[in-house]
Amino acid sequence: MIKKFLNSSIKFKIMVVVLVTSSVVLVLASIGFFANEAISFWQVEREKLLALADIIGKNSSAAITFNDNKSAADTLEGLSLNPHILSAYIITKDNKLFAKYIAKGLDKDSLTHKVKDYRELIKESNSSTIRNLDYDIEIVKPVFLDNQLVATIVIQSDTEELLSKLMWLLFIVTTIMGVTLFVAYLISLKLQRLITDPILHLAQTMKVVSEEKNYSVRAKKENDDELGVLIAGFNEMLEQIQGRDEKLKQHSKKLLDSNERLEKEMAERKQVEESLRESEEKFRNLAASAQDAIIMMDNDGKISYFNEAAERIFGYTSQEIIGGKIHSCLIPEKYRQDFENGFSYFKEKGLGPLIGKIIELNALRRDGTEFQVEFSISGVKIKGKWEAIGIFRDVTERKKLEDQLRQSQKMEVVGQLAGGVAHDFNNILTAIIGYGEILKTKMGENNPLKDYATQVVTSGKRAADLTHSLLAFSRKQIINSKPVNLNEIINNVKKLLLRVIGEDVELKTILTDKSLNIKADSVQIEQVLMNLATNARHAMPKGGHLIISTGLVELDKKFLKKHDGGEPGMYALVSVSDTGAGMDEKTKERIFEPFFTTKEVGKGTGLGLSMVYGTIKQHNGYINCYSELNKGTTFKIYLPILGSNTEVLNTQSEPSNPQLLTSGTETVLVAEDYAGVRELTKSVLEESGYKVMEAVDGEDAIKRFTENKDKIQLLLFDLIMPKKNGKEAYEEIKKICPDIKAIFTSGYTADIIHEKDLLKEGLHFVSKPILPSELLRKVREVLDKGSEKSIAVSGQ
Repeated sequence: MIKKFLNSSIKFKIMVVVLVTSSVVLVLASIGFFANEAISFWQVEREKLLALADIIGKNSSAAITFNDNKSAADTLEGLSLNPHILSAYIITKDNKLFAKYIAKGLDKDSLTHKVKDYRELIKESNSSTIRNLDYDIEIVKPVFLDNQLVATIVIQSDTEELLSKLMWLLFIVTTIMGVTLFVAYLISLKLQRLITDPILHLAQTMKVVSEEKNYSVRAKKENDDELGVLIAGFNEMLEQIQGRDEKLKQHSKKLLDSNERLEKEMAERKQVEESLRESEEKFRNLAASAQDAIIMMDNDGKISYFNEAAERIFGYTSQEIIGGKIHSCLIPEKYRQDFENGFSYFKEKGLGPLIGKIIELNALRRDGTEFQVEFSISGVKIKGKWEAIGIFRDVTERKKLEDQLRQSQKMEVVGQLAGGVAHDFNNILTAIIGYGEILKTKMGENNPLKDYATQVVTSGKRAADLTHSLLAFSRKQIINSKPVNLNEIINNVKKLLLRVIGEDVELKTILTDKSLNIKADSVQIEQVLMNLATNARHAMPKGGHLIISTGLVELDKKFLKKHDGGEPGMYALVSVSDTGAGMDEKTKERIFEPFFTTKEVGKGTGLGLSMVYGTIKQHNGYINCYSELNKGTTFKIYLPILGSNTEVLNTQSEPSNPQLLTSGTETVLVAEDYAGVRELTKSVLEESGYKVMEAVDGEDAIKRFTENKDKIQLLLFDLIMPKKNGKEAYEEIKKICPDIKAIFTSGYTADIIHEKDLLKEGLHFVSKPILPSELLRKVREVLDKGSEKSIAVSGQ
């Protein structure tokens, strides 16, 4: 508060001082006046009550002497004419109440108490006494007759009259004080202007001098007091400053002329520097935004510039590498001498065999790893010396993509080959295997030709397995994907794996307790594990350990980008590890290629791992191989996880019923466009007691069924036939007989069947080539199912 007052204007300070001083004087004077008048009013009131008590005493003395209470009471009753008298009492010398007067509204119950008080008071003093009772006044007056105390007069009066006078007095004093303060305020306004106007005029003059630099103005001097002396000194100072200012202007003009010449020279130099800076900025921005490494080398081969892309590609910061020689930091040791020799020739003539060309070579990162780059170099002459600019492009990812493209092209070629011949090949194999089986059953146990028939069937099955492997690799096999638990599949196939790997290899499974529900063909996944176990067994001829473990991992976009893309998320991980011989890098790069094998001729087809690769890809998964020589091999398989609410089917295989009958007497309509397969199927079925009707295409099948609808219990249709395919013919026949049972067969690949939408869930299907025993079991199974037709079967 004080600081705010000290920072206020002089005008305000003068006004405050005058008003505060006036207020203090007026308040003190008013208090003194009011106190004096209040005392005067109090004395007057006391004198009036004492005089009234004296009159009552004189008028009542005779009545007291003659003990005339009534006369005394009448005397007191005259007090009612004074509205301010509250009560009056006459008390005899023997302390008895002689007479009393009580104004209307006075509390009569307190009378005795008051009398007792007065008795004590009379004993203490024989003179008049005045007391304050709250807001009332009380007078005690002794009455003497012949100098003898005969009674005491007590009168009580209110103070309303006294208070009224005091309030009126306070009003008059307050009014006078307010008027006086207002007059003081007007006087202070006039007085402060006499002091502040010269000061404000001086301040205004100083402001003009400060802002306009006009030293010719002068402050107006009106009086010879202290302010007059201050203004005179200020004007004298302005005269001195004005003289110096004129001299400065003369010198300034000379300086301005010199500055103009300097500024012109500076502008020309600045324009040149700006052009150089703009050119340098363009180069730096171009180099900084480039995705390729840009490196400049001076005439000594030392690095003089290293852009951000170079830092990212090579792993060095520019502070670390600038000043170092490029061939000792970034060039592999086997190329360093050639590079140094070539640079020595370049720095002399600016020429060299690599100038202006783009070549591929290996470069060296900070961590010592080599990687492939595209490299181009050009020369520039600076201050008479040749310097080099090298541009390096990291082509590691591009090489990987090229390798993936070549692998995909190989797969596509094999797939096209397999798909192109699969149908005809499977039909031929069906006939070879089928007739071979029939020959075996027709021959006795001691027939010397039975071994030949067995060899025919065995060779046919191997050819069928080869076809199946080619289709698996090219992802054209038919798979029956259902929600399954991966851990259950591994537990189911564990016994088979033990037989495959032999007694000298220890099998250990480490399965996660987390839910690994995937959508897969459990038979195909089991085959994948069998193939990997077989390869592990061959890699450990002297025994070892085979470990199968599972887990749950999350794959991000970075991982998927390196593996032909896919959806990020949670994946089931299967790791198959062995302690075998391992592989070198060159072998590892080719293990998934079809027909590639490291085994001796005749001991492997080279399609095992190709089939694994194709099956995993067909399940939208990924497979990686990690291997080192003499340290073993690990295959890691990633398969997409299903949602937690998906119902998982039990993958435990149902035991086959060896007592299942394969013969029957029902009538089967066989529709097959390939005559060899049709005739084989007819022979197999008729040998087992079935009646067979033949059709050569879909339309023929519809016609035969229409003519014999009451006799036919089962349809055995090839899916792809001329005129109408098997599915279309089946749909037409269902309109005639909705409960008809059907089995479909095909030698075509899965992509063709799905492309034509020929097979949907709920239909029975077996793929070619079909063994006669499998065909008979399937026919008997479907016929015995009654009205149930919701089991889909994928033949191998």
